[in-house]
Amino acid sequence: MPELANVRITANFSRNLDDIESFFAQLSQPKQFESLLDQLFDTIIPNLQQFPLIGKDFLAELPGSVEGITTLQKIKARMSENASIRQYTSKDYLVLYLHKDQEITLLAIKHHRQLYFHVR
Repeated sequence: MPELANVRITANFSRNLDDIESFFAQLSQPKQFESLLDQLFDTIIPNLQQFPLIGKDFLAELPGSVEGITTLQKIKARMSENASIRQYTSKDYLVLYLHKDQEITLLAIKHHRQLYFHVR
């Protein structure tokens, strides 16, 4: 059996979870957040550990604006050659993560209805 990838959670990812929790609290749907946490720890993280390349290459598609293309070029310039930023979709959520060797770094999470990832 291949070695499982190590998973780290960034402060930004934690903030995104806090934002999602607040959103569901405002809707009086706290069980939705509990369901997200179950999905995160029972499905998403184990899948990424076992299949780190499961997500699509987030940087492979060109953004539709000059600002987006400029940002993309800056991100690519800062990354090492063997690293990739990937997007994994699971039910109602999109997870942005960095894959490098046997390391997975969770960068951001958003509900599919959100317009963009909140990365600070």
